Amino acid sequence: LLLKGTDKKIWGEKTNVAWSKIVDFFDMYPNGRVINIIRDPRAVLFSWKNFTKAPENDYLDSIINSHNAMSKAIEYNDIYRDKKYITIVYEELIENPSSTMRKVCDKLKIEYSENMLEQAKFKDMHGKSWKSNSVDGKPPDGIYKNALSKWKDGLEDWETALCEKITGSLFEDFGYVESLDTCSQSVTNKMISEINKSTLASDGFIR
Repeated sequence: LLLKGTDKKIWGEKTNVAWSKIVDFFDMYPNGRVINIIRDPRAVLFSWKNFTKAPENDYLDSIINSHNAMSKAIEYNDIYRDKKYITIVYEELIENPSSTMRKVCDKLKIEYSENMLEQAKFKDMHGKSWKSNSVDGKPPDGIYKNALSKWKDGLEDWETALCEKITGSLFEDFGYVESLDTCSQSVTNKMISEINKSTLASDGFIR
């Protein structure tokens, strides 16, 4: 249906928070292809904090989502090693787009093309120009590197500490490095206080 009226051979969908559905996808499409993108959970936290309209401190639940996504990616790398599945790190894609996309194409058995890096040529399912989104409000043109380290200045110490406390054990698998060597008692107290302001977040951390 999505390919009807086009000269394309492959349809694709870009979906957020869908890593838990990859098992179902492969059940329906055994020969399907999956690109699972993992982003620095601190950058995810900063982005969601500024993007969401969720009340109070519910944005902290993104840390739990990141932990689950990273854990599942490690699992999928093993169980789907013989499938057309690949996990890529967002930061690697942005810093080294050509080599990363060549690796993707090799794993998914797709011919590489330089057009894959030309955002100006991207079209949506209706044939219209495709635009990415950003917490900055204005859709970026081309590959946008400015957002990679915005979390370093945009997150408070307690937010960074909380994120690293929850997801830090998985950092090595994705090439991330913790930024805080120690966590003071005052920062710890702040973490606990802020978590308790959100039932969604506090229940998630308990799980």
